Amino acid sequence: PILGQQFGTDLFQSKLEGLFLGFLGDSVNAVRVAAVENLEPIVKAFGPQWTTDHFLPRVLEQNTATQGYLNRLTALHALSKVATVMTPEQVAKHITPVLVDAMKDKVPNVKFCSCKIIQELAGIQKLQAPSVTIIKPALSDLRAQDSDPDVQMEARKAAEVLP
Repeated sequence: PILGQQFGTDLFQSKLEGLFLGFLGDSVNAVRVAAVENLEPIVKAFGPQWTTDHFLPRVLEQNTATQGYLNRLTALHALSKVATVMTPEQVAKHITPVLVDAMKDKVPNVKFCSCKIIQELAGIQKLQAPSVTIIKPALSDLRAQDSDPDVQMEARKAAEVLP
């Protein structure tokens, strides 16, 4: 993050961004976790416009259904860090649909993680009316229909913290 801040967006994009995104997709969990943790200072340094216009689409590429569930989990964790610099409107437009899709994933860990991220975003006031309107029915479906009791519990917790 410090190099990115010192060299600015152009150099980060040309020299470091590919490497950083590679860390988000690394096969070693500790590397992916470290990349996610270093994401917040980068997006804070470069601001919400750069984050939304340039970096967010690159992170979302890592969240496709063809990727393994670990990549989808890492992308969800990355989105929680990216959201810290975004407005609630940007979150509603770019992140909420990803979270709702994740709640429909076949893998319980992905659904569980999506519910946890919703709780985090609600805690920092990034989920407002447009997002809540879309998220609440998906959480209700998880609570009523998911076969995993941990997913049901996290869906209940997420619904409780929504405004």
